[in-house]
Amino acid sequence: MKFPRRRPAPDAAEPPPREAVAGPVRRLVAAGLVDRAFCEASSGQAFASDLAAAQAFDGSGGRWSPHPLVDLGSLPARVRTRLEERAAGPLLRHLEGPGSRRRLGPLFDARAVSGTDEERAAHPGGSLGLFLATARAETPLPGGRGLTWGRARDLLLEHARVVQEQRPVAGPLAAEPRDAVRRSGLGRAPGRLSVLVAVDDEVGPAATLNGVAAVLRSSPGVDLEVVVLDHGSPPLAAMTLAAGLLGDDRVRLVRLPRRLDRASARDLAVAASTGEHVLLLAPGSEPRPGWWEPLVAHLADPLVLGVQPLLLEPDDTIRSAGTVLVDGSDAPRHHLVGHPLEDARTRGGTGFAAVSTEALLLRAEDVVALGGLDPRLPDGHADLDLCLRAGELRAGHFAVEPSSLVTRHGPATPLPTLPVDGHGPLLERWRGRSPSAQAPDGRRWALTIAAPGGEKGDRWGDVHFARSLARALAARGQDPVLVRHGAQDVAPAGPDAVALHLRGLDPVRPVDGRVNVVWVISHPEDVDPEELVGVDRVFAASSMWAREMSHRSGRPVEPLLQATDLALRPDRSSPVGDGSRPLFVGNTHAGRPRRIVLDAVAAGVPVEVHGPGWEGVLPDGHLRSAYVANDALMALYRRHGLVLADHWGDMATHGFLANRLFDAVAAGARVVCDDVPGTEALEGAVQVYRTPDELAFLCSPAGRSRWPSDEEMAAIADRVAVAHSFDRRAEQLADAVTALRRA
Repeated sequence: MKFPRRRPAPDAAEPPPREAVAGPVRRLVAAGLVDRAFCEASSGQAFASDLAAAQAFDGSGGRWSPHPLVDLGSLPARVRTRLEERAAGPLLRHLEGPGSRRRLGPLFDARAVSGTDEERAAHPGGSLGLFLATARAETPLPGGRGLTWGRARDLLLEHARVVQEQRPVAGPLAAEPRDAVRRSGLGRAPGRLSVLVAVDDEVGPAATLNGVAAVLRSSPGVDLEVVVLDHGSPPLAAMTLAAGLLGDDRVRLVRLPRRLDRASARDLAVAASTGEHVLLLAPGSEPRPGWWEPLVAHLADPLVLGVQPLLLEPDDTIRSAGTVLVDGSDAPRHHLVGHPLEDARTRGGTGFAAVSTEALLLRAEDVVALGGLDPRLPDGHADLDLCLRAGELRAGHFAVEPSSLVTRHGPATPLPTLPVDGHGPLLERWRGRSPSAQAPDGRRWALTIAAPGGEKGDRWGDVHFARSLARALAARGQDPVLVRHGAQDVAPAGPDAVALHLRGLDPVRPVDGRVNVVWVISHPEDVDPEELVGVDRVFAASSMWAREMSHRSGRPVEPLLQATDLALRPDRSSPVGDGSRPLFVGNTHAGRPRRIVLDAVAAGVPVEVHGPGWEGVLPDGHLRSAYVANDALMALYRRHGLVLADHWGDMATHGFLANRLFDAVAAGARVVCDDVPGTEALEGAVQVYRTPDELAFLCSPAGRSRWPSDEEMAAIADRVAVAHSFDRRAEQLADAVTALRRA
């Protein structure tokens, strides 16, 4: 990033009398945590010594930082509060204590500093002081995204000067934002996407940075620029933004000294962009992987004026699937608010006259021709006005792409509810321009799971399980949706709707007036018999536990084992691996050491591991990757031919066979797992081990004798694929609900 540079000429502050300097101030200097030039740039003062700079910081109330790598805006709120009276002591206590074991800001991760815990604790500045004691300009920052210490310091020093010099100003802007938009049409790069993020007071810098990081992470291979317009953020927030945006040439930070209305800020971001396409993106919005290609494909159709991704709340319910005028209403509304995201595919509608500008892809030439958003209109009105003016520019409509997902953290942009300030014609132009939508046939199924919303939740096994079951239900003409953690109050629609509770970590909460079905798939020891009161049918992924809970609860609990997704099953003509490099897929952390992997390594088994958390845990040669996409797993199982699997302790005790066993066997692989009852359901394709020596034998060529022949293994794979597929489970569940209705 490039920042304009003007050096201030402040008066030099006299060093304080020696006796007036408190102990923490001297310790801050001794720890190497006072960068005098940075203090001068941040405060607008000049200091005769590091000690004078430290003393000024101590009395600053925490309004500026003594060092480029100490991002005060990223500190916990309780620490920032303590800085207000005297700053040096609370900051040192944090850096020497909790701050030695966590990320201190966007550019410095204390956990990545080389050195022992004893060395970190012994240094007066904790991990940061330990790093600075030996760091040179060319030293890479720990957790600094490839930036060196010298490069990061230069850029942050420059930005601190810019922020300090840009005193807040009032009065008219030097240039009309809409005129700047109209002048920005020339020289745009064909094929380039410009993502425009105007900072908002209601969304903090952390959420803004998370959104930008999600854009960069989820847009591989795209000619991309991200323009972040910081208009008048307070100094600490401005420095947090700058630190978080360093290190990626695709990002440009534009800093203005005044706070602008939302429309003007977005217009100036358009004027600063260079792409053929512009994406208006509200701060705190996080695109999910795979968002870009289906979105831009719409613009190949000249009748599509712009396209909105499906906007979601953090719990994965719909925030906006377009904008509609509800019959009998005087105002537009966001479409399908609060619905499960699957409803956008089945109830979304086509041919919108307007959509949400919280995330809206447009052709830059159209935005230039329209002169951007009109800042004379209130928030919401300006957004709607832009869409309606685009419809008058040429014939066409707006689209919503339900497979392009963006999670929004922050308050919704208000839509106009009544004519305001003489802008009633907006609503008159709007009437009669709502899209058509058709509700799907089939019984509604709400599949309730414990996984959170967002990209992180997408990696949970619960989500993969529920999506596979939903696909199978949809293939039977049903109308399934997923309900994630925090959205359990989203009731299934329709008098014959089904609430299917896939019981994992979250307790069951029956939905009044609906058919309630429970399928316990994990964490059986957490299930209290009281949860099963008021539900219509209970299934469990263990025959043993089903019998136990039937006895404990006094009601029938039926076995329904986990399943495999036939849509992901690899081609059976592809060769099955010989098992010489056994495969394990799964994470590890302090609470789950994965004994089967440790036993395999100790026994000399050449196991190959995929999953997060294994760095530094395994000897060289075992770790292959941190993640395997769910749709690639079954093919990987088949290529290896031998899969190692394990279970949570309570699942093994109560006979809950893991989903991985069904997938691996259906893929054609042999499986070794820990000692769990019930593996006979998989006809000998799964062998259990009890000692490391037995594990080593099962992973050896001689150990193949414990499994059926290759021909019989292939037949077992086919039988498991039929009897234990999600298609079969969907049939069983649908039949159970039908039987309830007939009873």
